[in-house]
Order: sequence, then C-alpha cells, then structure tokens
Amino acid sequence: MPIDHNEPIDLMVDYAFKQWFGQARNKDLLISFLNALLTNSLTSPIISVQFGNTEQSPEYQEDKLSRMDVFVETDQKERINMEMQVAHDYGLAKRTLYD
Repeated sequence: MPIDHNEPIDLMVDYAFKQWFGQARNKDLLISFLNALLTNSLTSPIISVQFGNTEQSPEYQEDKLSRMDVFVETDQKERINMEMQVAHDYGLAKRTLYD
C-alpha cells in the first residue's frame, strides 16, 4: 500500500508524537507547543526539556516499571513530568503517584 503524503499525521499516536516532539533536535518546537497549550495552567513558562532514558526501573520485584513521557523545567526552576493521555483513565491518579 503506497503512503499518502497528503494524509495528516495523528500526533496523538504515541509513536508519531515521540518522533515529532521526542527528539532533541525538536526541543524548541516542543517547548513552544507546551507553553502555548498550557498558557493558562502554568505559573511560569517552560524553558527547558529533558530527553533521554525516561524509564525508571523497579526498585523491588513487585514494583512496576515507570515510564515518563518528558521532563520539563520552568523559569522558576519547577520540574514537571509531562504525560500525554488521549482517553480518560479513572486509575491514572493512583498510577502516577510516584515517590
């Protein structure tokens, strides 16, 4: 099946989002996107983004693997873990509490 290059890319697909925004070469694009998207939610603008290994290995055998989407820092030195969710997950608050 040939690729239709006129078909829009769905950035809510995890792979597409990471290819577009999860690359160090596109960090300025991601920072601009997040600041525009969260303009009414943030107390100060995002100034940096951290790429790299975002998986946290479990400390104990019964623990789960933790995977973060992206870490950002604001100009007030706030460090925030950004996660993208496309569906409402009623268990999300419990799953994302992390010590």
